[in-house]
Amino acid sequence: MKKERILKKEWKNFLKEFNGANQFRPVRLLVDEHLVAENLPFMGIAYEEKTKTVEFYVGGMDADHIDHLIHSLRSPRAIYALKEDGRLLGLEVQSAKDPKAAVEFIGEPEEAQRTKHELIQKIAYSLYEKRGREAGREKEDWYQAEELVAKMAKRFI
Repeated sequence: MKKERILKKEWKNFLKEFNGANQFRPVRLLVDEHLVAENLPFMGIAYEEKTKTVEFYVGGMDADHIDHLIHSLRSPRAIYALKEDGRLLGLEVQSAKDPKAAVEFIGEPEEAQRTKHELIQKIAYSLYEKRGREAGREKEDWYQAEELVAKMAKRFI
């Protein structure tokens, strides 16, 4: 696997493009080569200049937690795109203070639509449960879930 270093001055724009191109793809998160999470929908990676942190987000499980901060790195010093045969396989972030972290994509980019659909489905069911399991409003729950997921996804692109 080849590592392609992203210049620090390009981090913000690169991450927005990276997030937009890969949102909802199933990922695994590795911290210092140890598996932390697997087969969760990728939401985005955020670089916060003020706090000097890189944050990794995946899709949540219910309407109250649509996205989930799964890992944070302090004082990032390098970001690498992980590639093989011209295909993007993931992203690695190295830190001056914390162990390195990487997201690796599981499967092909087309998997994103399936995992997005599954996330919307979970959110819609959560909305149904919050309403007391009242039948007959399935479409309303679905549309609200789509709207919540779209709004959350925009934060990262």
